[in-house]
Amino acid sequence: MKQTKAGVLLLGLMTFIVYFSCSDSNSSKMSEYDPNKPVELTRFFPDSGGISTKVIIEGANFGFDTARIQVYFNEKKAAVVNAQGDKMYVLTPRLPGDTCEITVKIGDQNVAFPDSFRYKTQLMVSTIAGARDAGTKFTGGSLATATFGNIYGLAVDDEGNIFLSMKGDPDGVARVNVEENTVDWVAGSIPGGDHLQSPMVDPNTQIVYFPSDRSDFFYELNPVNLWIPRIRQIGHPSPEDIQSGKKKDFEINYKHSFAYCPYDGYAYTRSTNGKFIKFNLTTREGELVKEDLVKEGEAYLAFDPLEPHMMYITYDKRHCIYTFNLKTMEQNVYAGIPGNPGWRDGKLADAEFNTPRQICFDQSGILYIADRTNHCIRQINRDGIVSSIAGTPTKWGQFDGPPDEAGFDNPRAIAVDKDGNIFIGEDENNRMLRKLTLE
Repeated sequence: MKQTKAGVLLLGLMTFIVYFSCSDSNSSKMSEYDPNKPVELTRFFPDSGGISTKVIIEGANFGFDTARIQVYFNEKKAAVVNAQGDKMYVLTPRLPGDTCEITVKIGDQNVAFPDSFRYKTQLMVSTIAGARDAGTKFTGGSLATATFGNIYGLAVDDEGNIFLSMKGDPDGVARVNVEENTVDWVAGSIPGGDHLQSPMVDPNTQIVYFPSDRSDFFYELNPVNLWIPRIRQIGHPSPEDIQSGKKKDFEINYKHSFAYCPYDGYAYTRSTNGKFIKFNLTTREGELVKEDLVKEGEAYLAFDPLEPHMMYITYDKRHCIYTFNLKTMEQNVYAGIPGNPGWRDGKLADAEFNTPRQICFDQSGILYIADRTNHCIRQINRDGIVSSIAGTPTKWGQFDGPPDEAGFDNPRAIAVDKDGNIFIGEDENNRMLRKLTLE
């Protein structure tokens, strides 16, 4: 019989209650902590687990005042639930590291186990807002009642505000705040600019920038101004600079993504005519960087936080990911087989994608990809291994739960917050904002 998660948790809780209840009969061990005696550690169990795993620590001279006891898994503090002199019951903290040293601090004494606890990361997919088969009409309000159009792009600021662009009824931008339980309309499309695409957040100012896919225009949403949208335009070089040969002019056909570059502080975009352009976020003056990037299809950009001069680009029509080195101005295939759609995990050169769209990096340099037509979320680690981390590859679905049970329907947008939570937007029947939580 398959056990439910609630059943497993209840069984575990009952085990701990019985364990500690039986220990209560030995009242001699329920003594106060004695600072003149050493704190002793003998064993802990289990030896592995994920977030909030119930761990029993055995030893001597713990006392029973949990307020005086501090337990650490590496640098992360654990919750001490119960202490009875020679044993205590603690809960593992979130993401302390793969291999953890357990340290107990009571008074001036600090003692560590020689053996390590193995932390197991767990992934879980949940729906934040939106509904399947609800049409493309936007409805604001609470998370439970909100509906979206097709979600084209996502960005998350440091305050937990999730900004998304939509194509629907109507086209525009919305802001979602989970803590406030709100979904607010921000702005419609820029007149004459067609659809709004994948945004970026300036990490220094927390200003959000939404590209309009047609022409040079974009939205600027400043938190200081309560995200009231301002229409901005990428400036072109002066006639004098062009005539002198100092700078070349450029034309933007369609742009599908903005990316902030920590290497030089500029915003970058690629046009479908192959022009690669950067612009100053203060003056909005644009400059042609290179003019022979891939021209076909849509392109989505992200910069590597650990190598900030390296930009990564998904080309949906080529079904692969490229790199662009700002120092050498070289573009190379990074992962996938150009022009060969499919699904395959593994080494970079062997991996296959199918219409990959928005990409993002977490702070540790892991790259995440919304692999749209494969209906799953992909990951590339620092060793260059591609893996499918959520969803059933090549099969659409709508269910929440563990990654191998969860389902997506054409995930197009993806963003990661400062805590490593991954947000996913879908642009077909699901039209939902999802969350992939690493625990």
